[in-house]
Amino acid sequence: MSFQVLGLKDLDGFWDVTRDSFALIGGICLVKTARVFAQKTLVVAWRRQVTRQMHGAYFVNLRFYRLNNLGENKTALLKLMILPECKKKIF
Repeated sequence: MSFQVLGLKDLDGFWDVTRDSFALIGGICLVKTARVFAQKTLVVAWRRQVTRQMHGAYFVNLRFYRLNNLGENKTALLKLMILPECKKKIF
């Protein structure tokens, strides 16, 4: 159809084919963009899920220190608890 319009020098047909071509190109762009966006979103979601499962499996049996603050002056208590540990590692 498009080559016939050019050969017949049909101006109205030319604009119809041009409009259809732009609509087709726009549709193809939208479909490809949506596909890439969906793919990237699924990759991020998959990586997040794998990371959470791996961290959960790694940290399941480990023990961690818990700092209990028993008073109003929490920073002083933390300094008393952390300062001796820092001095041991520095000196």
